Amino acid sequence: MANPDVEHPLKNQEDEDSDLRHANEVTSWTFSGAAHSEEMFALHSHDSDQLYWFPDGGMDVVVGGQRWLVHCDTVLWIPAGVLHSNRLLGPGSTLSIYLNPRLRPAGDQWSRPRAIVFEVLVGAIMRHVAGRSLSSARRVACYRLLVDLLAGCDTREMTMPLPLHPVARAVAESILADPKKETLLIEWANLYRVSTRTIARAFEAQTGHGFASWRKQTRLLAALPMLMDGQPVHRVGVQVGYGTVGGFITAFAQEFGETPAVYVRDRRRDISST
Repeated sequence: MANPDVEHPLKNQEDEDSDLRHANEVTSWTFSGAAHSEEMFALHSHDSDQLYWFPDGGMDVVVGGQRWLVHCDTVLWIPAGVLHSNRLLGPGSTLSIYLNPRLRPAGDQWSRPRAIVFEVLVGAIMRHVAGRSLSSARRVACYRLLVDLLAGCDTREMTMPLPLHPVARAVAESILADPKKETLLIEWANLYRVSTRTIARAFEAQTGHGFASWRKQTRLLAALPMLMDGQPVHRVGVQVGYGTVGGFITAFAQEFGETPAVYVRDRRRDISST
C-alpha cells in the first residue's frame, strides 16, 4: 500500500535519490515551520535541525561557540543538538523551519552551524510553511525545493568566534556590548591583572584573529543592523567606534566589498522581493 502521507510519488528514481532523500518521511512531524514573537531565547537546543531567519531586523545569536550579528540578509542553519541563544535587536517575529536530521541537505557542512546568504525563494518558502497546514504533496514539494535551494546557497562570513579564555572572553563580551569602547589592550590587561600577551594569545589562538582585527570586524558586523534599520551612516560609524565617516566607509568597503549605502540598497531590494 502506498504511504498515505505522500500523494504524488516521484517519477524519476535518480532525482529521488539525489534531491529527495527519504521522501516518505516528509511529514508534519519531520518538516514544519513556525513563527516566534519572543525577543530573546536563553541557551537551548532542538531535536530537529533549524533554519532560522528574522525578516524584520537584526539578531545577536551565540551558537556553537561563535557569535553572529546578523540582519535579514542572513539565514542561520543550526543543526540538531547544538546549543544556541538569541536576542532580537528590534521588534518583529522570527521564522523557523524544523527538519528531522535525516532530511537535512547532503554534505558534511550541514552538520555544523552556518550563516547563509539570504535567497528570495528560501524566504518565500519559510513564510509559506510557517504555521500552515499543508497537504502531503505540497509539503513534499516545499521540502524538495528548499533542500535544492540550500544546496546552492553560499556561506556568509559573518561570524565572530568568541575566545574561551575567561579574561579574553570578558573583554570580548564587553566590546560586543559597546563596540565603540576604546579601551586599549594594556588597559584590559591591567584591569584583569594579566599580561597583554595572555589576552593577545587567547584571541589569536581561539578566534583566529589578533585583538585589533577581532575588534574591527566586530564593529563592522555591529554596524549592519543599524544601517539596515535606516540609521545615517555617520551616526552608525560613531556608534561602532569610528572617529570619521570617511574612515568608517573605507573600513566597511574593505570588509564587505561595497560602501554602506550600496550594501543596504542591495539587501533591501532582495528582502522586499519576498
